[in-house]
Amino acid sequence: MIIKKACAYVRVSTKSSNQLHSFTFQKKYWTDYFDMKKQYVFVGIFADEGISGKSVKNRNEFKKMITQANNKEIDMIFVKSISRFSRNMLELLKVVNELRDKNVGVYFEKENINTLDSKSIFILNILSRVAEEELISISKNQKWAVRKRFLQGKVELNGRILGYDLVKTDNGSKLIINAEQAKIVRTIYRLYMEGNGRNKIAQYLEDKNYKTATNSLKWSPSSINKILRNEKYIGDALLQKSYKDNFVKVINKRDNPVVPMIYIENDHDSIIDKKLFDEVQKKIKDNEYLKLNGSSKKESLFSGKIVCEKCGKKYLHKQYYYKKQILYSYYSCET
Repeated sequence: MIIKKACAYVRVSTKSSNQLHSFTFQKKYWTDYFDMKKQYVFVGIFADEGISGKSVKNRNEFKKMITQANNKEIDMIFVKSISRFSRNMLELLKVVNELRDKNVGVYFEKENINTLDSKSIFILNILSRVAEEELISISKNQKWAVRKRFLQGKVELNGRILGYDLVKTDNGSKLIINAEQAKIVRTIYRLYMEGNGRNKIAQYLEDKNYKTATNSLKWSPSSINKILRNEKYIGDALLQKSYKDNFVKVINKRDNPVVPMIYIENDHDSIIDKKLFDEVQKKIKDNEYLKLNGSSKKESLFSGKIVCEKCGKKYLHKQYYYKKQILYSYYSCET
C-alpha cells in the first residue's frame, strides 16, 4: 500500500464566537479523522482564520499549503466543502487543475469529490457555478440593502479616515472628531494654502513623525491628495464613490456615475471650514490647469518642433526626477 502525505485545510470567514468555535471543532475533527486513516501520513492543518473565501490573496496559510503541494510535500488535501476551499469558481478550478498536473488531489468531504477522479471535475464545475451564483445573489441583496440605507441618509465607511473615530450609537455609526488627528488634517490644509505641494507636505509630516489613519509614519502625495479633496472634513458625505462589480472594486465616476451617488450635508461635525475647503478645491483646479497649460512646455525650445523620422509623431519634452529633484531634461517621441 502506497502511503500518501495528506493535510487538511480549514477556513472560517468571520471572527464571531460561533465561527471560532467551528474553527476549533474543525481542527479537532481532522486530527481525529486522520488517526483512523492508516493510508495517509498526516502532515498537519493549514488554517486561515477570519478571512473571506472570495480570493486567495490574503489567505497566507492557503498559499503556503499550495506551495508545499507544488513542491511534492503534500499528495492530498482534505477540506470540509467546496465553499471552505474557495468561493471564486475560476480561482478554484485554476488551483485544482494546477494541483492535478502535479498529481496532487483535493478531497471535498461534503460533496464526496476527489479531484484526481476525472468524473469529479465535471461535477465540480457544476457545483462551483452554483456556489458562485449563490454568492452573486447574496452580494446583490447586500448592495440593495446598502443603497437603501444610503437613501435614508445613513453613512457607512469602509476603513478609517484621518481625523475621525467611527463610534457606534443607538442610531447607527457616527463620525466623531479625533482631536489629535484633526490637528494633522488642519496642518495639511494650511500647508497647501501656503503654497506647498503634496510631496513637500508628505515630507513635512514624516519629519514631524505624524501618523496616518492606519498608524503608519509613511506619507504619500496620493494620500495627501485624498485628504485635500475629501468632503467629509466639512461635515458632508458623498456616498458610493466606489462599488463592486463581480467582487472587484471599481471607482465610480463623479461626472458620469455608474451607480447613483448621494450627497448628504451636515452629517457630522466638521474639521475644516467650508470656505477654506472651497478655496483648496479652487487652488487644486488652478494648479491642474497650470500643469496642463503651464510654462514648462512653452519654455522648452524644441517642443513640437522635432518630428520622429520613423512614425512622424512629434517629440515631447520630459524631465527626469530623482528624489524629487530634476536631474536632466530630454526629448522623446510620443510613441
